[in-house]
Amino acid sequence: MERPSPPFEKTVVIAPKRLDQALDFSRVLEDLSVWDTSLLFQSLEENSILTPILVAKINHMEGDFLVIDGFKRLRWALKKRLTEVPVLNTGTMTRRQVLLLLLSRYSGHLKTCATKALFLNHLSEAGFPKDLLMDLAMKGLGLQPFGGLLEKYLRVSTLPKEVLRFCHEKDLSLKRCLNLTHQPRRLLEKIIRLRNRVSISASLLLELTDNISDILKRDEITAEEFFEKEEIKQIFSREMDINQRTRLFRKTVKQMRYPLLTRLQGELQDIQKDYFKNSPFMVRWDETLENKKVTISASVSDLSQLSDIVDAISSAKTKEGIKKILSRF
Repeated sequence: MERPSPPFEKTVVIAPKRLDQALDFSRVLEDLSVWDTSLLFQSLEENSILTPILVAKINHMEGDFLVIDGFKRLRWALKKRLTEVPVLNTGTMTRRQVLLLLLSRYSGHLKTCATKALFLNHLSEAGFPKDLLMDLAMKGLGLQPFGGLLEKYLRVSTLPKEVLRFCHEKDLSLKRCLNLTHQPRRLLEKIIRLRNRVSISASLLLELTDNISDILKRDEITAEEFFEKEEIKQIFSREMDINQRTRLFRKTVKQMRYPLLTRLQGELQDIQKDYFKNSPFMVRWDETLENKKVTISASVSDLSQLSDIVDAISSAKTKEGIKKILSRF
């Protein structure tokens, strides 16, 4: 990767309040549990700041010095209420030089769609022009420099913080992250906050948000009102294994979204009990009821069992049961 070569000057000591932290991306990474300050802060407590904070003036920008490296050291200094900190002034730098330095500093931590989205948004909000983001930042992150792709990543960056943390932890693809941006924010937040009570996978999160979002629109209710429904409250008020609660929550949401389908499935199960409970074969159907087809299967361990199976399949009771099942499609 191309690296900047700014004109370094001597170390000076100035007040922390004169340092602009607009480029500090370490806080974002810390929110994702990617950036740990504990060991550094412990070292600073014992040794204070040994390495100067790197600052610069960016051309066409007004104001005090802009920090380009040493954000955590500065944060510690502010926390300790120090009146002076050592800084190394690089002089005036172009936006391109600063961006190259930031890429060299953070690129090793930007491996997921979520972290790349947040970094690009951070640069955009810091005032870096779109053409520089595409020409330098996106290439530095291993992305194709297309405006449409940049907009997609910026859209992902608008997801709630808890959801972005989930996307990062599960290393969700851009496509999956984008799918989440079309869901109600409050609903996403409510589901993600259930992670200690429901086993949320990437696919289940997408399924739940899609199903519940449809319910919210149909019933004209909010996410908060959905979780206040009695059948949902009962799931989370009862003591049960997390996997059991996950299965029950998923099943209940499906039933609420597809009440007619749920009723028909109940009727089909009753037919199966009435007509095929003691039969030597299994009867299955398409649970979505989209395909009018019944599957009959059997297992044999002895040839003598074949005649029993043939007799059972050709019986009037079986024919009547199959007829009743097909009538529900």
